[in-house]
Amino acid sequence: MCKKYNQEQHRVEKEQQEYQQQPPQQERLDPSVTLLSPLLLGRDSGGLLHRLPSVSGDPDAVLRTSVVGGGACLISQLVLYLMFRRSRDPIRRKNAGYTAHSVVALVLMATVSAIGVVGYHGHTSSLPSSLLPSAATTAIGRILVPSGQARWLASTIVGALALWDIPTSLRVVGLRKPDVIAHHLAMLVVAWWGATILPTGYLFYYFGVSEVSSVPLVLYDQLSLDAEALAARGEDEEEKAGTSSLAEKETGRKRTGGQTGKGVGRLQRMERRRDGFQILAALSFTVVRAFGFTKVTLVNFVPDCLCAIRTLKTVGGRGGEGMTAGVSLLLLRSILLSSLAFTLLQLYWFAAIVKVVVLGDSDDKENGKKEGKLQ
Repeated sequence: MCKKYNQEQHRVEKEQQEYQQQPPQQERLDPSVTLLSPLLLGRDSGGLLHRLPSVSGDPDAVLRTSVVGGGACLISQLVLYLMFRRSRDPIRRKNAGYTAHSVVALVLMATVSAIGVVGYHGHTSSLPSSLLPSAATTAIGRILVPSGQARWLASTIVGALALWDIPTSLRVVGLRKPDVIAHHLAMLVVAWWGATILPTGYLFYYFGVSEVSSVPLVLYDQLSLDAEALAARGEDEEEKAGTSSLAEKETGRKRTGGQTGKGVGRLQRMERRRDGFQILAALSFTVVRAFGFTKVTLVNFVPDCLCAIRTLKTVGGRGGEGMTAGVSLLLLRSILLSSLAFTLLQLYWFAAIVKVVVLGDSDDKENGKKEGKLQ
């Protein structure tokens, strides 16, 4: 028995020695990764990843970042609102608050999307391990190793939601949708966790990359509102003028929305742009949210989070050196459930968009447009 065991042990040791003597195999790199890696990751070559804004874990620094980000959005909202209220364009005057919110959201979404794309590619396994930061080489590292850049992103989202987006949504009638406001409140809680307790690299996707789809959706939403307001204004002017019979008004309403002359041309151009952005918004939402968000959650985040939970159980609730302190199993489980809930919400919105774009179900048009600014 002992002889057989010694023979087996000798065979294993021999195989290990042969493996160690083999020359290291060079990792095969995708050509696109080879070209982009110096841009995204290379510190010596001025990589963008290391130039992203960052904030320390100090509570005062996090709060200051949130106030600056949210305050900038709020001040921009007020300034733009006053500008649009003084505009010569009656459509801009009528929807001043809504349009100001769209402009601020567009700039914010474009900014966090760019940061998210750069940050996420530097903190996930989508790049070769030789090019990744050490935090992204293990499952528990992707969850528990803090990222100052991800903390800055989450802190900015906290400020934008708390000081600008939620108050503005409560104030502007067109933005006052209970389910969207409830969703933003849930996002505020998750963003606060990310800014103060768990600044994981996955925040780059959830608060950054996912907002790529919001940019065309913001434009589509704004153009839809402007087209409706322009058509309604043309009908009101026609009724006040009293120059058309009831039958003529019904015909004109169907054909041009009550517009004549320059109004017809402007409405038609606006509707063409709206229809174009509707297609672009639907495609981007399908790729980024319906497929991308679901894939990142189910294939990447959930397995990594479960691994982190198992590891914390094994070591008695303490992570390794350099990992975030104070992360409880309850918090990890809560974030895990939140990611699944948000994924289901993305799929629900995707189903609503399909009904609007493919089936032409006008009853769900509002539901199809709800996923937009800071969703």
